[in-house]
Amino acid sequence: MPKRSLIARIAARGFGLAVIVAALALTGTAVAGGTIALDEVLSLLPENARLRAEVEEAVAAAGRSEDEVVCTGTRLGNQWQELGGARIPPFECEIGGRMLTIEAETVFFDGDDNEIGADAADAPLIAFRFELREVSWSWK
Repeated sequence: MPKRSLIARIAARGFGLAVIVAALALTGTAVAGGTIALDEVLSLLPENARLRAEVEEAVAAAGRSEDEVVCTGTRLGNQWQELGGARIPPFECEIGGRMLTIEAETVFFDGDDNEIGADAADAPLIAFRFELREVSWSWK
């Protein structure tokens, strides 16, 4: 059986999938996956002694260093004028055969340090920085 093109496969799945893809492309707040080192992930998080201890123990047991562990996170698209390419939660990091998932609330701020909603239509244009709050994590 010959391989079908990506477009043909999407079309075969129906109109609904095409609508979802189009909606995501038009929202202006597109995100995608991207890699980030574990030490960078930890630098984005508010200090948490318990998380830090668990990570240090897992990294040491794996015989690695934090900058050698590669995680994935959500990558902000280029339409985010100041934050394009930044990685935000959830983060997933494989450490010694276990998966660490870190979740947090991402809060965006404009250039005057006013908090803005991530879903605001102009957020990608005016967001200047972000911080993470209410961090939680799990191991699998």
